[in-house]
Amino acid sequence: MEIIFSKIFKIDISIKEAIERPEYQSLENFKKYLLELLTQIGSKPPERQYKFKSDFTEVRGLISKIITENEYDSSCQIIANRLLEKEIIAQDDLNKKKLNKDIQKGMLIISFVKMTDTAQKLIISKVDYDEFITEMTGEIVTGLSLRRKVYKALVCELNSNHEIIQISIFDTNANVSVYWWDKFLELEVITTDKENTIRAFSA
Repeated sequence: MEIIFSKIFKIDISIKEAIERPEYQSLENFKKYLLELLTQIGSKPPERQYKFKSDFTEVRGLISKIITENEYDSSCQIIANRLLEKEIIAQDDLNKKKLNKDIQKGMLIISFVKMTDTAQKLIISKVDYDEFITEMTGEIVTGLSLRRKVYKALVCELNSNHEIIQISIFDTNANVSVYWWDKFLELEVITTDKENTIRAFSA
């Protein structure tokens, strides 16, 4: 596996900012983290397949710019801004329903990965970061866990012509967050023939 490019953004709804963090790219521990994360996500078999609601949705258009025009900077920043916007709305909804839940702060990682000579993947993942107590000083610091990777991910599998041939969603939480695949990415589930048969039978 070869990482063609990767962009990292800190998404923080408490201050309403999506900030690119390029300094992470030079950290050896982060390089190890990123490689392990992308390998883990990229090798997972899909449980469900999805498709974009339209070829003209925002993220779909930005992905096209990334994979066909190599336009990384502004496209990735717009994707990060969109995630921030959708997380703010989702948090407001949780607050209105008084569910006493917070959307976890996290890092958005957008990566273009060469799997083989003929297969590539565009992976958009949000990884949670948390607070840790340092062993030596007892200070509280924020960071990413090397052992326990909590993430949501979109995987677009591409052929040699840069055409999307399959879309999958992964979430290490028990339930896939609706705001992630529906509101942010504007996807819809591809219903299988078996599911259509069961629905028709139930009706």
